[in-house]
Amino acid sequence: MPSAAPAESNPYPTVPLVWTGLFSLYIVVWFLEFGKRVPALGALRFEFLLGGVLVVAAILSISSREESNTSRLTKFICVYFVFLLCDLALSRYFWTSWDVFVERLLKFSCMALFTYAFVRSPRTLRIFVLVLMLVFFKLGEEAFIGRITGSMIWENQGIMRLNGQLGSRFGHPNSLSGLAIGALPFIYYLFPVLSRKWKMGLLVLLVFAVNIIIFTGSRTGYIATIALAGFLWMRSGKKGRFFAALVIVAVVGLPFLPEQYEGRFKSAFVGQEIEGHSKAGRLEIASDAWHLFLENPQGLGIYSFRFARVELLGKADYDTHNLYLQLLVDLGIVGTLVFGLLLTSLWSELRSTDLTLARVEGELREAIARMPARAEEARRHLADIRFMRATASAFLGYLFARLVMGVFGHDLYEIYWWLASGASIAIVNMQPIAVTRTAEIIRRSTAPQPPIAAPPRVALSAFVPLRAASGGAPR
Repeated sequence: MPSAAPAESNPYPTVPLVWTGLFSLYIVVWFLEFGKRVPALGALRFEFLLGGVLVVAAILSISSREESNTSRLTKFICVYFVFLLCDLALSRYFWTSWDVFVERLLKFSCMALFTYAFVRSPRTLRIFVLVLMLVFFKLGEEAFIGRITGSMIWENQGIMRLNGQLGSRFGHPNSLSGLAIGALPFIYYLFPVLSRKWKMGLLVLLVFAVNIIIFTGSRTGYIATIALAGFLWMRSGKKGRFFAALVIVAVVGLPFLPEQYEGRFKSAFVGQEIEGHSKAGRLEIASDAWHLFLENPQGLGIYSFRFARVELLGKADYDTHNLYLQLLVDLGIVGTLVFGLLLTSLWSELRSTDLTLARVEGELREAIARMPARAEEARRHLADIRFMRATASAFLGYLFARLVMGVFGHDLYEIYWWLASGASIAIVNMQPIAVTRTAEIIRRSTAPQPPIAAPPRVALSAFVPLRAASGGAPR
């Protein structure tokens, strides 16, 4: 009988396929808002029921684990939650704060919980990222068709602006642009580590993303795209080639940019708007937010600015349009520090993981170069490490882009931070296993092989007919 294949060294924890599938379905349901697309599912509160099942499964999965969580980020998430609960009691507009806490913060944080519970190996990480790319692809495809047909583009602030589905989370041009920009780091970092067929999909996704970024006419999106390009250039190992590619894209692409969007881009830095006074309005709102913070350094409570602006300043109920002013006004100095520690930990975890995996990848590549042909396990492990590292780098870029867009958007209570936090915890928890597996694979694959024993020599008498042994002469 053939011998059994050797067991893998230091295997990753396994996740039942049913939970991987249900979590993937939840991502699709949340981003594509099935409850609005399919009224029957909305009436059944399908997203809520699915989320409830996953919460129970996630808690049971986490409580039954023998290994400990290796990410420091979890304690900062816990501290942030404790602060928010305490802040609720002190909110100037308690019921508003309570609704936002339950409907946004509590629900969106489940994305981090599910990722931590169900993404535990390179295989489940691949599924998680694939599903994210698929929902980005679907939303991008709808926007692309909507621009061609004109069904999702109409005049706003003096230009024709591309919008998302009416009433959806990404219906506003700025939100849709932010979604597309968030896909760019994944396209950039995943492209080198995927096979050709998946690369073709990423190229199509890039076309969809560029379409959204240009035709939404979002100045926030334009600035964030430039900043992200600078961030990717700074982290690139081939800065000259990267810069040359950017120059070629600019020289070839800018002449084809419609005049109205070129003017929109320029108005983000100099010049006047074609229509409306959004820049002047933002400056006034920022001044009001700063004034309210100075008067209430302890914070007014979760999602309180727009109501305080009406009550205390006698002005219209607008949001801050700035993440950092939103933090100061709503959560105060202490809340800003707590959230800042959460972001700092998130950035540190992703950065540290990327550096560690880069070192391990280098060691494994060197070992593979001197391994015999039986190093197939090492090559599979190298593919896993490359994908983990690409995902960590992509979320670093994603986080950077969201922080830049936060200068112009009030995104404190959105899902972006929880999505990045959950992915970071998952990858960080895989990292020690990846390091241990690498050391073990290198040790076993480079160990000297025992010499192959020569086959036993058979005496010639063994071929003598049996009758010779009885005295008869052989023929």
